[in-house]
Amino acid sequence: MLESIGKPSSLVPFMMPRRMAETPPGQQIKEQIGSGPFKFVAAEFQPGVKAAYVKNPDYVPRKEPPSWTSGGKVVKVDRVEWITMADAQTAMNALQSGDIDFMENPAFDFLPVLAANRELKVETLNKLGFQTLGRMNFLYPPFDNLKVRRAAFMAMNQKDVLDALVGNPEYYKICGAVFVCGTPLASDVGSESLVKGNGMAEAKKLLAESGYDGTPVVVMAPGDVVTLKAQPIVAAQLLRNAGFKVDVQATDWQTVVTPPRQSEAAEGGRLEHVLHQLGWRRCGQPRCQSVDQRQRQGWRLVRLAR
Repeated sequence: MLESIGKPSSLVPFMMPRRMAETPPGQQIKEQIGSGPFKFVAAEFQPGVKAAYVKNPDYVPRKEPPSWTSGGKVVKVDRVEWITMADAQTAMNALQSGDIDFMENPAFDFLPVLAANRELKVETLNKLGFQTLGRMNFLYPPFDNLKVRRAAFMAMNQKDVLDALVGNPEYYKICGAVFVCGTPLASDVGSESLVKGNGMAEAKKLLAESGYDGTPVVVMAPGDVVTLKAQPIVAAQLLRNAGFKVDVQATDWQTVVTPPRQSEAAEGGRLEHVLHQLGWRRCGQPRCQSVDQRQRQGWRLVRLAR
């Protein structure tokens, strides 16, 4: 329970009044209530465009240093606008022109341009980095066969994926640990082929022994998330090299995280690419922010882009 309450990402156990918690599942919750350092400005909310928040004058922060999701949350701005810009080029242009002040995940291709701008600062805030996951649907063929799953794993090459996703080794690290390299739970047991990229011959052998009948592997490829665009494409080619028949389906992130209907799943084993735990690690994702806005004291408005 404590781990669930303290989780900052997906499946967060949001707290709400009983009357709101009893809202029917098919009905949208229309009221936004919270007790945090900011208040949501419902009147300005534009889904997929902008969300605005203002400082909560009644909020009293804890008297201790901030630490991730815990500690004192001292608000230093009066207002924050969260602006959605799906196109990376548009977001970068907005950052350079001063229309926004902070960009969380700039495309790696743009980092040299941003780093050369003396008005901007490129900074790595998350020292542990991020990982991405290739998850096989083992309930249906062909991934219901252990040897087929093993063959798919042996075909993967972490460096190929990271080179396509990131490019510059300064911003990634080869890592075979499921629970992140450099942490107490780190272990690279069983990851040799993944980190060394030397498992293709074994992958072909295992696939031949498995009796694989050519059932297509459906690879979901979300094109609207910059940190997940390259992995499915590279993984699909590696699977083809091992002898798999692959069907890459370009889609969006929401479709990827929506569970498939039974009829859809039965059409072919799905290989989904999801941010977080296993496989191709994205380490040291930089963040960008405007130097003059960052150093200005008493600033009143921050515009964020995602």
